[in-house]
Amino acid sequence: MSPRPATHIHGLDLLRFVAAMLVVLNHFATYATDQPEVTMDRSLRAYDYLDPFVGIGATGVQIFFVISGFVIAMSAARLSGAAGAMRFALARMTRILPALWLSTAISLVALILCGFDPGPLLARAARSAVLSPIGPYIDGVVWSLVVEAVFYLLIGLAILCWARLPLARIAIALGLASSAFLALLLAATLTGHHGAAALMDRFPFKVFLLHHGVFFAIGMLVWHAMSQPLTPRLRLFLGLFTVMGLIELWLLNQPSTPRAIGSMLVWAAAMGWLLLSIRRPLFASRPGLMRFLGDLSYPIYLNHYTTGMATVFLLHQAGVSGLPSLVLALGVVGLASVGVVLAERRVRARLRPLIWPAVPGQAARPAR
Repeated sequence: MSPRPATHIHGLDLLRFVAAMLVVLNHFATYATDQPEVTMDRSLRAYDYLDPFVGIGATGVQIFFVISGFVIAMSAARLSGAAGAMRFALARMTRILPALWLSTAISLVALILCGFDPGPLLARAARSAVLSPIGPYIDGVVWSLVVEAVFYLLIGLAILCWARLPLARIAIALGLASSAFLALLLAATLTGHHGAAALMDRFPFKVFLLHHGVFFAIGMLVWHAMSQPLTPRLRLFLGLFTVMGLIELWLLNQPSTPRAIGSMLVWAAAMGWLLLSIRRPLFASRPGLMRFLGDLSYPIYLNHYTTGMATVFLLHQAGVSGLPSLVLALGVVGLASVGVVLAERRVRARLRPLIWPAVPGQAARPAR
């Protein structure tokens, strides 16, 4: 690969935004009109014409996992020891939690407006706010943040234990464990052992990075390749993890082969864009816009599911349907997301002077 670029890659901002919108379309395609819920019954859907995005749009999550592996490797590469681990943990907390808390509050209000009992909702909101590995959550996308948090924990422990972080070795170990699991899941699926396949598809196997570890590993190896050429051995591992990532996408979209192929093509295109963004300074003339889109992607991801679903239901209850309903619902999600971006910047600005002096030798600094 080309020499290491500047630490901020504007092409990744756009990729984040596109990945978030893919997930939005995937979920909006399944929202029901009679209840604030998702439905596979196409006759009950609010926007059944978005059905082509079902499954294919969900690929945005796997794109996020690759980006996360890349970005976390980039931010952790020079950290070591207790001070480095603390700096890493605080950076992740200030990056992830403020938007999560704000969006959780918005989701709570949205469901209360739909007539839900606040008591159980508060318990779900609390589990979401602390990224509990045990659901249910107030928002259906929080599971992926729990998976991300476990990946952060893995990297944080590695920073604590090694004086020089062996990112390539961590990526290989994570990718091999995930590849072995996916191979077993593939075998169970192909041989008709549906009970075993259903067991392996349960949430604990996702939490322990067995389902999606290959995607984090790919991102980490791509970062490693920016600083030094990949050895034939690392190229082999990168190829293996890519194949297993495609297999995971195929498994997620069964029994629909067209959707599986579509998901794999979308993910492959995203990986091509990732590599192009690393090699060339894309959108360097519009850094402000790209940063804003990148910042907006996370709140959109957090607010489109429960808040979007509730908005669709309330609009249909008010007699608004069809394209006007879709435009208004997306507008509500967009406004909520912009509000979260602006509010979380204030929250971060207040948190930084309080928490960064606690890190030995570290001045207050932003967490990206």
